[in-house]
Amino acid sequence: MKILLPTIVMILADIIFICYTLYGRDQQNMISMAADQALVAATTSVQDVYGNSIRTLKPGDETSITYEMAAEALREDLEFTGAKYLYTLYTDGDKVYYGVDADDSENKCMIGEEFGYTYDELKTVFEGEPFVQEFIDTSEGEALISAYVPIYDNEGKVVGALGSDYDASDIVAKMAAMKSSCIKIGTGAVVFAGIVLFLIISFIMKNVKLVNGKIYDLVHSEGDLTKQLEVKSGDEMELMAGNVNALLTYIRDIMLNIDKCSDSLGAASKDMAKQTTDASGSIMDISATMRQEIGKEAAST
Repeated sequence: MKILLPTIVMILADIIFICYTLYGRDQQNMISMAADQALVAATTSVQDVYGNSIRTLKPGDETSITYEMAAEALREDLEFTGAKYLYTLYTDGDKVYYGVDADDSENKCMIGEEFGYTYDELKTVFEGEPFVQEFIDTSEGEALISAYVPIYDNEGKVVGALGSDYDASDIVAKMAAMKSSCIKIGTGAVVFAGIVLFLIISFIMKNVKLVNGKIYDLVHSEGDLTKQLEVKSGDEMELMAGNVNALLTYIRDIMLNIDKCSDSLGAASKDMAKQTTDASGSIMDISATMRQEIGKEAAST
């Protein structure tokens, strides 16, 4: 477990990092492509909008010929550019309002209806610079990427802005599918890695238990130093078993030398005891002889 758990955690962290990086990169690439398409649609469509006419529209002019001509031109551009929504905007310097809306459904925005963004957010557009959202807006229940370009009149003055909304629902779906795939692949990779690691660790532990069991048998074999560890694993366990066998051989040689030395010491002790006995007998014989001599001298005297 000390090996398995940290390894699984590291693998999981690597997979999350890789998936997060790939997911973020692909998402940004798709959003950038969609933003470019929205900008192209806006840039193309603004050429069909006449600034002098748009400038004259006011709330309630939705049925006027000027409004219908502009709306029809934008509807044709919708089919041509692939944008989901096209509309014009104008401002009073404080708020932004809808102008002409190419949407002919019941959800169509009317002239003067307040736009979702403030003037400060679209200020650069009304100052003559295009503006592109580099994110997916889902605030109104739809996935949209928008681009805005200025509308000029004949004098080159900015009189409004043209908005182009690109449908990003397919990007959202692809991102969701990619996220699901990352989760499935990551889960499968972790499970597979866990199984492989478990098998490897089990094989290693099998050899460890084998060596441990052999050593246990040696410890409880009443000092039988002739036993050997038979491990053929081809790894460090076999090397360890070989070293243990070498240690046993070394100890056995020491014990044999001690036994030989004990036999030699025993023989020397016996020889010394014999010599001591012989010396004692000789001393007793000398002592008896001396007593006899002393007795004879005493008798003669």
